[in-house]
Amino acid sequence: MTVDVFANHSSHAVSSHRSYDPGDSHWLSATEQLYVVRAIGICASIRTVEEYSAWLSEDLDSLLHHRGWACGLGSLQAEAYTATHWLASRGLNDQLPTVQIMSKTVVCPLLTSWLKSRRPQVYVRAPDQDNDRLVGNLFAPGQLDNAVVHCQMDPGNKWTSLFSFNNLVERPGYRQRLLLDLLVPQMHATFCRVVAEQMRTHDRSTGASAKLTSRELKILHYISLGRTNAEIAKLMHKSVFTVNNQVVRVLAKLTAKNRTQAVVVAREMGLLTP
Repeated sequence: MTVDVFANHSSHAVSSHRSYDPGDSHWLSATEQLYVVRAIGICASIRTVEEYSAWLSEDLDSLLHHRGWACGLGSLQAEAYTATHWLASRGLNDQLPTVQIMSKTVVCPLLTSWLKSRRPQVYVRAPDQDNDRLVGNLFAPGQLDNAVVHCQMDPGNKWTSLFSFNNLVERPGYRQRLLLDLLVPQMHATFCRVVAEQMRTHDRSTGASAKLTSRELKILHYISLGRTNAEIAKLMHKSVFTVNNQVVRVLAKLTAKNRTQAVVVAREMGLLTP
């Protein structure tokens, strides 16, 4: 597996990075190559946005040694990137990582360079130069130090993803660019997949909660607590016959075969708290 990943990429990486700083053109160590293969494998198996956030913060830190990150799905024109889905670490937005189904526009001149080369771009703070303008509003004030940015476009141009990592421990150069060249294709595929799944779950949840009446939601809550129909009837001051019928309707609306499946489906839809 290691051989396949790097054999397919190595010649491309060497030739396409000739414009990188020659003084920083060291190759990845054998250990780092194994880390890359492991990271790609884990990324491919991720199923939720929460797992993806943890992977960006923890698994990638062993390779990039970063202190903050942000990524988005949207469209890119010149130096302006408009994200319809935005995910960021706590250090960048003072909140727990979350995908926001909203528009966020980032103006970053580095993205113009990316469009020309389609290669990872690096930013290094230079105290004696006014080069903060290169990253525009991509990073929050105080986050502008040792950053690397890369994007990926779908063949059909449906999504363009943007990935940025900041406050790297090392001065970013050839190694960090090469790492993103190797990792970003899978990062893009996984990000698109988990966002699409979150949107489907959101749509199902919205539809199901609209279909379930307040009484049915209450019954669903009691079902999740393991209550029998007789117990639910007593708690709700209803006849067992009435509760039986309402439980049947709840299962039908959730397209669940039994009570256990109904609870699982309801939790996936956000109708029940764990």
